[in-house]
Amino acid sequence: MVAGVAKSRRLLRWLWLAAAAGAIGCGGSSGPNRGTQCSQVLNAVCARLGGDCMLFPSNQIASCVQSGIPSCCGTDCSVSVLSTQADIDACVNDVRAATCAVLDVTAGGTLPTSCQGVVRSALTSAASSPLQSAGPSPGARIGGLVSE
Repeated sequence: MVAGVAKSRRLLRWLWLAAAAGAIGCGGSSGPNRGTQCSQVLNAVCARLGGDCMLFPSNQIASCVQSGIPSCCGTDCSVSVLSTQADIDACVNDVRAATCAVLDVTAGGTLPTSCQGVVRSALTSAASSPLQSAGPSPGARIGGLVSE
């Protein structure tokens, strides 16, 4: 059992690094962008949902993250953000402390308040409502909720 937990942690670390590297790679600016911040929040939420909350199998965490990126980024993951790293860190910490019921967007969960609309940029004014843009998958719903 302990070996399985260690293996899961290594997998989650690898998935987080891969998603963060992918988000950074799609941006053209030197500062944070929508893709980077969306990836950070989606990794935190999807890891909890596929980990200790067991909403879906842990081998689907990467799919959860990837399905959330389009609804979180909107039309461009490389757009610079107005939200700060402190905003993202507060959301991630609240995700870690939240109950599984709060995180379960498939059963009425809405994420912690600090996460709702946390990824903000100039793109915000052109984006549709998060709930309207969210798709049927947990990742897409999460992406829509965290993006403003």
